Amino acid sequence: MAIDFTAATSEITISSDTPYNFEYDSYPVTWAIWVNVANFSTFQYGGIIYGNFFQTFGGATTQRNSGYNFRSKQVSGVNYFGAWMRATGNVWVYTWTPVTDTYLTNTWYHVCGVIAATTLKIYVNGVQRASSAIDGNIIWSDTHASITQIRLAWCQDGHWYGKQAEFAIWNTALSDAEILQLYSPFKRGMPLQIQSANLQGYWPLDDFGASGLVASGANTIINRSKNAQHGTPVNSPTGVGDPISNRGRIIVV
Repeated sequence: MAIDFTAATSEITISSDTPYNFEYDSYPVTWAIWVNVANFSTFQYGGIIYGNFFQTFGGATTQRNSGYNFRSKQVSGVNYFGAWMRATGNVWVYTWTPVTDTYLTNTWYHVCGVIAATTLKIYVNGVQRASSAIDGNIIWSDTHASITQIRLAWCQDGHWYGKQAEFAIWNTALSDAEILQLYSPFKRGMPLQIQSANLQGYWPLDDFGASGLVASGANTIINRSKNAQHGTPVNSPTGVGDPISNRGRIIVV
């Protein structure tokens, strides 16, 4: 099972209240997820962890995104995946897959981001595809009020259009071998077997049946790690069948 976010404003929200706070302001962090993009032509935000903070410019206070997330886009007919984070100095650091890669719509890919000591990396199907240097820590908020949470398929500037499954996050940098293990051979529940002591959240996103939420009870997306931060579906995301039967491969041209 997986969750389909093709509705224009559908998402999943996950609280980041203590004692299991995802508001990491230092490295390392690893996130991993299976995604299936319905349309690369729109600059899309897959969501993930971010904080809302409020920043004042010229007397006007504006809500901003912070933390880190993953995205997709299309430029000149080329499809990309990207990993982003907001760093010290209130600047976005980002890395995109190479222009020589080919990614297809309606195809499942395993995407992973690693924020390590000096580098932001993105992996697709178990292989590192790009990286960018980091100068400073992850920034979550300024002196104004902050609300921090995971929001899958949502960002302030846009929603994800497609499917997601098997979302997990660790407060450590997984190795290349561990990231490859998450991808292949595919096995549901694999995040529970990798760095389990550092696994902060694992949401298989398999809580939906053909007629709606069935596995977890009404309005609950279960976190199957040791932590208890469950998610809430918003604006009617829907369940779909086995997501991993149509895995795509990276085509390098």
